[in-house]
Amino acid sequence: MKLLYPLFFIYNIYDYLKNGNEVFGDIPTVFEFLLFIIFIILYFFESMQIQFEEPIYKSTIFWICVGLFVYFSGNFFYIVLVENSKNENESVRNQLKIVYSIVSIIKNLILGFAIFSHSPTYYNNTNPNPFPQDIDLDALTPNKKIS
Repeated sequence: MKLLYPLFFIYNIYDYLKNGNEVFGDIPTVFEFLLFIIFIILYFFESMQIQFEEPIYKSTIFWICVGLFVYFSGNFFYIVLVENSKNENESVRNQLKIVYSIVSIIKNLILGFAIFSHSPTYYNNTNPNPFPQDIDLDALTPNKKIS
């Protein structure tokens, strides 16, 4: 993953020097969306490996990642289809606008749902220290005598 950052940055500089501001960079945008999709999938994989006290779908960050995943995957296919349908008629472009609108609405609904999702807060906790309070440290003896 660390190798992808410099390669993506170098390619963006190359594309900018080649095309300038005259042309929208479809290819860098597609690569960018692919990278974000890969990062979100890796985040989901890593978060599923960790044991949670509550289900993952109750956390705010999960719903934010789902909303961004829907947005990046939907716009990835939108940009690919727009690139391949530049010579199509007006009805195909209108259908693509409808697809883009639906993806954006779903993303906004999911991100709005993330605001109201239950996330554990520790601000009102009477004991903000996460360590157990009933440990008797005086009963522990060291293995070697400290001199």
